[in-house]
Amino acid sequence: MKQVILFVLLGMGWNILSAQKYTFKLNGDIINVKDGKVKLFSPTDSVNVLLGTEMKNGVFTLSGKLNEPGYYILNVAGVKFPIVMDGKDMILYGDYLAPDTKLLKGSPGVKTRLAKDRLYNQIFEEQVSDSLGRYYEMTKNGLNLSMEAEQFMMNAIQKASRDWKEALLQFCKQHPGDLYIPLLIMKEMGKDIEWGKKAYEVLTPEIQASQPGRLLKEMLE
Repeated sequence: MKQVILFVLLGMGWNILSAQKYTFKLNGDIINVKDGKVKLFSPTDSVNVLLGTEMKNGVFTLSGKLNEPGYYILNVAGVKFPIVMDGKDMILYGDYLAPDTKLLKGSPGVKTRLAKDRLYNQIFEEQVSDSLGRYYEMTKNGLNLSMEAEQFMMNAIQKASRDWKEALLQFCKQHPGDLYIPLLIMKEMGKDIEWGKKAYEVLTPEIQASQPGRLLKEMLE
């Protein structure tokens, strides 16, 4: 009788664990490619396929369960699409010749990424563009180069970079519970580990414990 109860309890525990897994469906519509295999990999394991399917005329459906939402590598007929898997029902529109997942519909992380892109344009690109205008005036459209003009441009780029890092840290504070933020920190921190640690500290405990959070922590150690 005790053995029967034990097996029942083990079965219940397995069902609970299975129910907690991340279940998703990803439809894909990729241009500039026809048929091929679609495979999903862990970012730390390029050998073992987590899930796979077939693509016909650039269209595929990949569905199943993963241990958790997070950062994965989607291999589409040999081309890698780094992807944040955080939605239940997603659609990926992409270009085989220019792999990107910014047109992934149904993903909260992509919305955060697009908001970050807009902020980058406002804080960094507009500053640099304005400074370039001044630089061209100083050099008469590049025909009269000078040390003063070169120093001006270098200082302008450095200032724009500092402003961007400060704005980005505030952006992380505004989205501490977003699964995309650890990946953003990994991409943006470069060799500035101290900045990366500051950004990591603003994340919620849940995001720090998530798969992207753990990947970020490894980079900071």
